[in-house]
Amino acid sequence: SPSILTPGGLVGGYSTRYTGLDTENGEDAWVFNGTTTRQVGLTGGVYTGSNGYQMTELWFLHDGARACGISKRFSGAIDDYGQNAWYWTGSTTRLIGMTNATHTGTNGYQRSYVKFQNASGKTVGSSLRYAPNGAENGLTAWYYDPATNTTTPIVGSTRLGDSYAYSVVDVLTEDGFALGMYKVFSSPLDDGQERALIFRPDRGITHPGNLASGGRPDNGWDTPIPV
Repeated sequence: SPSILTPGGLVGGYSTRYTGLDTENGEDAWVFNGTTTRQVGLTGGVYTGSNGYQMTELWFLHDGARACGISKRFSGAIDDYGQNAWYWTGSTTRLIGMTNATHTGTNGYQRSYVKFQNASGKTVGSSLRYAPNGAENGLTAWYYDPATNTTTPIVGSTRLGDSYAYSVVDVLTEDGFALGMYKVFSSPLDDGQERALIFRPDRGITHPGNLASGGRPDNGWDTPIPV
């Protein structure tokens, strides 16, 4: 079934997978350019259950053959093993998001989400963090730049003692600025205080209040928080 149509005529959608005559076995995502239909997303290995089950979702599609989404991870047949984010270049699918030890549970579980993609293909999302015992330990916002094939974590502060951190992106502009928030911690037991942020890989994290002429105090502002 088609689900996305771009102004330039690209069509994105999904097809149901089957075993036998009529037993559903997941979904595959695809992009049609007017001539050729290409399957997109992550397949094989952990993305395919022992019975051939696959589940890929297409979330964004732009002219110029830029797409992104998520593919489910499996252990055994269809046991939930999380999900990873992916980016399609027009010819290949790339794994994006955070996948290092900080973002992997003790059983190999990973969970990433895609939040936004702009017309140039820059993509932002988030990945769950895990403590050494496998418990969830916050959220890391990330920024993917297809020009460099690099995923950059956006972490403004990490709590001492358990390395808990929390950050999200709420807006991605067409000129590549990510706007969101992170929590800052003052002690190992602190729940954290929210801080607004602006991020781009070439500029790092900037606090919106610092952009005001004279700074926050001269304008009678307190610490900026997201709205």
